Formats: sequence, C-alpha cells, structure tokens
Amino acid sequence: MLTLRDFKAIQNAIGVDTANEARIREAKESLRRELVTSVHYMSCKRNGVEQGFVVTPSEAYHKYEIEALPDEQLFVGDEIECMNEHWIVVKTRVASPFQTIGLMWLCNFKFRWQNHTPEIIERWGVLDSGVYSTTRDGNGDLVTPDKQFKIYFPKDPDTAKLYIDKRLAVEVIYDANGNEILNVYRITGYDSVSTSYGQGGHLLVLNARSEDYVPGKDNIKELICDYIAPDDVPPVGGGEITGMRTIRVGGARTYTADFNVVSWSVSHTMWGVAINGDNHTARLSVDLNDDLVGEIVTIVATGDDIESTLDVEVIA
Repeated sequence: MLTLRDFKAIQNAIGVDTANEARIREAKESLRRELVTSVHYMSCKRNGVEQGFVVTPSEAYHKYEIEALPDEQLFVGDEIECMNEHWIVVKTRVASPFQTIGLMWLCNFKFRWQNHTPEIIERWGVLDSGVYSTTRDGNGDLVTPDKQFKIYFPKDPDTAKLYIDKRLAVEVIYDANGNEILNVYRITGYDSVSTSYGQGGHLLVLNARSEDYVPGKDNIKELICDYIAPDDVPPVGGGEITGMRTIRVGGARTYTADFNVVSWSVSHTMWGVAINGDNHTARLSVDLNDDLVGEIVTIVATGDDIESTLDVEVIA
C-alpha cells in the first residue's frame, strides 16, 4: 500500500528537488506494483497494441472505469479490447502528474461503409439512442426520449472521411410487406473537437437520424449503404458526380466528383440555393422555403477539360 509520504510525493511531483524526485520514483514503483496485483488488473489491447489496465465496473453495465499504470498513456478516443469486447474511451482525467484514469463505453456495433471506393471499412463504435449519454446510472431509464442518435468512433484516417449526409446501415429489418430492408441512419452532425479534450484526444462524435433504405443502391448482404461494387468504379477522370438525387428544403447534402474540379456551380437562378466546394467535394444547401419544393437544381462541376452535371430535386 502507498504510504502518506508516497502520496505527498505524488502531490508535489512538479518542481521538486532531487530528494523528492527519488521519493516520486519510489511512489510510482509502489503504485505500479499495487495496480498489477489488483484483481481488476488485466492485459488489454489499446488501439491494437498490448497494454495492461485496471478495469472496474461502474453502476451502469455498459460503462467501465479504466486506470492506466504510471507513465503509460490513455487518451479520449482510444479503442480498448478486453473481456472479449470492444470499448471506446470517452473521458479521461489526470489522477496525478504521472497517471491517467478514464471512462470507457461498451461498443454495440461494428459499422461497415465505403469511402468512395470498393474497399469496405469496418470499425467498432457506439450507436447511442440516449442510454449511454442521458441515462441515470444504475437503473437504465432514459431521462428524455430523443429520436436523434449519436455515433461514437475513434477518429482515424478512415473515420475522418465520414461526412454529413453519409448514410450508415446498422441491421436488416422487415417492411410492412415482409421484405428485407436495411435500418439506416444519416449523419447530420460531425464533431471531433469539443469532445477530444486533452493532448492526444481523438474521439469522433456524429449526430444521426433515421433515413430511408434505397433499393438498388443499398446492399443488404454487405450491410452497406450506397454500395460500390468492384466493377462499378468509374475510371479516373470519368466525369461523374455522386450523391443523393433529392434534397429537403432547409437541408444540405454533400456531393463528390471523380475528377479534379476547378469550379462548382448550380444552374438555378432562384434565390435560396447555394453550393460551395473544393477539389472533389461540394456542399449543396437549400433555404427553408416551401416555394422551392419541386424545383430541379442542376449541379455543375467543371474541370480543366471536362464538365459534369447532376439533377437534384427539392422536396418537402
């Protein structure tokens, strides 16, 4: 067990003299010995790399506290593999100048999607309807029901390419006629800043709402929306714009071109329609104006030696 002198050394770990530094080193070693002999200490994987942690249950069954050993890292957004499950670290705090503890949530789904190519991306994440973020600890009762969901991912080069209006499937369900369809969510918000506090934080939080299954575009077998088959990839410079063919008044959607675009525009003179883009992607927005319902907006992407268009209908 740590002595009073050990704890005083920990509390005075910044700006100490050589004698105190020796006591701090002893305190670290003592704390490490105590942690690794705990019944809650276990070998885990952090972002795919072996690392030991002390893992203890909280009052909520899907939330566990996690404690790193002295001088070892733990960041918001880390993926932890332990107890044959996948977890995401959503909170951390520095318990002393040389130790970090945190809170991790149990992942409930392995998402599958494509980033503009046939390659299928798979990541464990949390689809939260409010049970994780707005539940009273211990009883599982929702404080307030909300149809808007949140999706939590570790931010990495693949999850960073997710965008607003991207559609993600989570399960196969049935419609009123007994046909298989996908349960789909559309990303409505993207935040990798406000929740990734602290050096090394890399937590991505997406807002999402229920969206329609689109036959012919969504692949039930692969559980992927807007599926790109290997033989469906247009050649580089093929001149294609991809994206949803409808947009709601008051809404916005993202569109992608498979060639280098010099300028994006819309062939529509009615007030309330705008497009802004860079090299390959553009964001189309429509004001909340019912007079625009039924209008066809033509997106125009112009390159050095190519021009492509896509018609998008404004709906209520």
